[in-house]
Amino acid sequence: MKRINDLVFTSVQDTKSTLECTLIHDPKQALEDAEAVLKAMEAFGYNQPSRRKMLKSIINKANKAQQEVK
Repeated sequence: MKRINDLVFTSVQDTKSTLECTLIHDPKQALEDAEAVLKAMEAFGYNQPSRRKMLKSIINKANKAQQEVK
């Protein structure tokens, strides 16, 4: 949970960099992390459109990467 909190409360650019690195090495983990960050944002009532847009982009890329592996 600490990792998710760190991704919620750090800058959008840092979160994006972290998730993109994870995406390269483990798309499934990137997908899980991005979805968990979205859920945590809702739980905290933290609405930041730029962060949501970036997370949805990571989710789409992770889904695409997983489709390509199958």
